[in-house]
Amino acid sequence: MSALITVTGITGFVGMRIAAQALNDGYHVRATIRTPPQGDAVRALIAREDPTDNLEFVQADLDTARALEPTRSTNHER
Repeated sequence: MSALITVTGITGFVGMRIAAQALNDGYHVRATIRTPPQGDAVRALIAREDPTDNLEFVQADLDTARALEPTRSTNHER
């Protein structure tokens, strides 16, 4: 099982590049998004150059104190 990293801000240039590099290096990436369509768009962009098999999204409103709780699960199979 590959190491898990969490990326916030994946819809931005820097976050997307960090996630893409991590995926290319074999990491499992769990990223926060506000809406499911954002995840579809990000996956399509990353898939142009890097694998996305180990990319998953967690819908989160980062304005709330408990928003990152779903990202802390150690279960990679969501």
